[in-house]
Amino acid sequence: MAFADTSTRYFIADDVLTQGVVPLCAELTTEEAAKILGSSEQYLDGLLDSGEIAFRKVGDKRLVKLNDIHAYKQEKKRLREQVLDEMAQDAQQWNMGY
Repeated sequence: MAFADTSTRYFIADDVLTQGVVPLCAELTTEEAAKILGSSEQYLDGLLDSGEIAFRKVGDKRLVKLNDIHAYKQEKKRLREQVLDEMAQDAQQWNMGY
């Protein structure tokens, strides 16, 4: 599980890529960012191309801030939870036994 400690501006994680404490301002390659998202680089490239996640180019490489990856993951989690809550409310309203 990962979480941000906003008072110190560090990202504390224990996922595949980042173990330990990493500054939120750290920049990642698309390969590293995709690993954190649990997605392919091609999927991440689509997110970058569409503007859903900000990046900057250095030569021919794209760098993504860890903070932006974390924010994207948090927003997707929030949206998933919202949809699940709505589904549960609908199920209760229609007496579906959930």
